[in-house]
Amino acid sequence: MIFCDRCGVEFAKDTNWGNCTKCGDDLCEKCAGGFNDLGECKKCVCKESAVKQENKITGIACSRPRYQYSGYYFEYSEYTGFCKLNKEGEPAKKQGDKFFQTMEKFLKLSVKQKRQYRVGGGCQRFSITR
Repeated sequence: MIFCDRCGVEFAKDTNWGNCTKCGDDLCEKCAGGFNDLGECKKCVCKESAVKQENKITGIACSRPRYQYSGYYFEYSEYTGFCKLNKEGEPAKKQGDKFFQTMEKFLKLSVKQKRQYRVGGGCQRFSITR
């Protein structure tokens, strides 16, 4: 999958998208406004300043989803399991039996119910200009 560098929408490679030859962004059709014969997007953001684009760093940072449930703050992923977190968001030094008993109850919740307890994590888009 590819993410549009402007709006962050995820799209498959076989859909209508392009890579602007001027700014280098991977763009969905909506953000590009189409492409000219040179492969430049019609809504190219670097027309005003090519130097500004050379100093721009974009990316996506991802972490496991974070939840707050029954007094516990934790990360959970089906692939890596649970990790109890302290107030600063760092892994707690002790997990404990009570924590894992509570996590067994959390696992029994429906996906919709689990979403109600989600407080963060996932993927965030960022852009930095040097």
